[in-house]
Parts: sequence; structure tokens; C-alpha cells
Amino acid sequence: MKDTDFIFEAFGGTGAFARVIGKPIEHASVIRVRDRIPVAYWQALVDAAEEQGIEGITYEKLVALHAGKARKREAAE
Repeated sequence: MKDTDFIFEAFGGTGAFARVIGKPIEHASVIRVRDRIPVAYWQALVDAAEEQGIEGITYEKLVALHAGKARKREAAE
């Protein structure tokens, strides 16, 4: 899992991602543009990935993705 786009595409796009997290598509679009998935949605994503047989979306991968983005933001400051 390289980035948040992988997660969106794994579920079938922004609309499908929005349904998984239980939010409107506009909210999911903002998450995609910001390239940062709030921790509050991780459980829904991991559970849905497991239910749908989507590999590569785990808590460990989400943490690694989150940490990598945080390091890049800190380096840019």
C-alpha cells in the first residue's frame, strides 16, 4: 500500500469509500484530496477490507502510511 489512492481504488473509488466509512461522497473526496485518512475510519476500512477480501489494508499498513506522511510534513517545515 503506497498511498491513500490505493485504498480508495481498492474499494472501487470515492463513492464506495464513502459508503464504507458511512459519510457523504463529498466528505470522502476531501479525505482523498488531503491524502490523509483520519484514524476514526480505520476500523471501518480494515473490517470492510476483510469482509470484501481486499488484501493489504491492515492497521499496521495504515499506521505506516500515516507515520510516513507525518514524517514528510515535519521535514517540509
